[in-house]
Amino acid sequence: MAGKRNAWEWFGLVVGAVGGVTTMVASFFLAAEDHYPGAFYIERQALWDDNHYGVQLTFLLTWFTLLNLVVVPMLFVAGVAALARSLRPPLAQAPAGWDLQQTARRLKMGAAAVVLLPVWAVLTGIVVFAPEWLSPLGGFAVILLLPVPILPMAGPALLFEAIIPPSYVEGVIEGMRVTRHRNRTTVHVHVAGRSYATVPGMAQGLGDGMHVGLLATGFLKKVRRLVRLA
Repeated sequence: MAGKRNAWEWFGLVVGAVGGVTTMVASFFLAAEDHYPGAFYIERQALWDDNHYGVQLTFLLTWFTLLNLVVVPMLFVAGVAALARSLRPPLAQAPAGWDLQQTARRLKMGAAAVVLLPVWAVLTGIVVFAPEWLSPLGGFAVILLLPVPILPMAGPALLFEAIIPPSYVEGVIEGMRVTRHRNRTTVHVHVAGRSYATVPGMAQGLGDGMHVGLLATGFLKKVRRLVRLA
């Protein structure tokens, strides 16, 4: 049984889905030698790989680049909204002994963001303004194109995950949904009108209607602790 999604979740899903499909369709036309950003990626691949380039790679790079136009603004809107919600007093008090701040994990997320964003800026600057510096790497330099459109989406997510404190939520399980992608299984638990992602082991023995308490990360809403309450 799937739980009900709140209006904010539905808005994010709709905008994300429309943006993903729109940018994917546009990429079929823009991942070409006579259109940008496709032409840019083709020129760089040809420079490093003896005038060869990958059609599928060019499509993916073009799609990820266009996807930034949708995802990055969504990340900042969602991040600011989550930060504002974190300033409100909690509706319920967590049980004693819970690590509510998750300081160690947040420091790791912040460190990753601090490292990745400058790395992205330097790498992108070289790819755009001094691509010949990477020519000695030959075809291996093509791999360095992947972080250029990907890190702008990953960096802000890590940064907000570090800045926004975790939240304690208490309520009845309204629904549970299992998704599988390759070898990874995720359980989505719906509590208090919102979906939280966790691993199967943490949700074992739980079901609809049970009263639970959970601690979720501030931005990505990953469950760090989940217990059944009396």
